[in-house]
Amino acid sequence: MKRVLPLLAVLMAMSPVAAGSVTDILSATAVRIEAYVNQGRTLSIALLPPPEVTLSGTLGVAFAPADDSQPWTGNLPRVVTVDSDYFDGPVLETFPFDRDRLHQPAAMAVTFGACIGEAQICVLEEALITISPTTDGDVDVAIALIGP
Repeated sequence: MKRVLPLLAVLMAMSPVAAGSVTDILSATAVRIEAYVNQGRTLSIALLPPPEVTLSGTLGVAFAPADDSQPWTGNLPRVVTVDSDYFDGPVLETFPFDRDRLHQPAAMAVTFGACIGEAQICVLEEALITISPTTDGDVDVAIALIGP
């Protein structure tokens, strides 16, 4: 039985779920930006602020295509806001795309205000999330920070 458990762990790690892993990066204010391509049809983006950072609800979180490539099938650009000064927690948005129109890399720009500490001084931050077709029919995702 002791040998079966490690084997199960290896098999689970090699399953198709692990193939589409989450890509992430930390912004200058330590907001974790995560991106995941689900079944080659949607791009999910999460902004996860640490406890000492809140996301500005009045500035909101803006999502916009960053290039002329148009695989996106949802309404873009769009800004997600809340009725209060700050979001209560993470922000998660999903963007459908048409794989048949994804012949070259396509990028989504994400802009948000990260507010730091008790003074709640807000810093504007931007990231570029790029999806790219692979030779084996999958879709890769990469994240880069924009700006200083």
